[in-house]
Amino acid sequence: MWWRAVAARLEVLIGQSVAEENRGGAGGNIGTQAVKGATDGHTLLMHSTAFCVNPSLYRTAGYALDDFTTIAVVATAPNALFVHPSVPARNLT
Repeated sequence: MWWRAVAARLEVLIGQSVAEENRGGAGGNIGTQAVKGATDGHTLLMHSTAFCVNPSLYRTAGYALDDFTTIAVVATAPNALFVHPSVPARNLT
């Protein structure tokens, strides 16, 4: 997967081995909670929906944006939200 390529490049940049662990489940909440609880100071999180989608899907995800510090944007992707014309919504507010 694409994160293996990022891990390989990160190894070159920092001069250390990088172990990749994919923890699926609950839309990424399980892995995100594991990273939140890591105390080694060497654990990184690469996630695409943890902070933008999951807060609207889960009443409580077990973490907050303030629990993490962004260090790099690795990739971006366009998103779109569509509704049926009969829905009166015209914006997100």
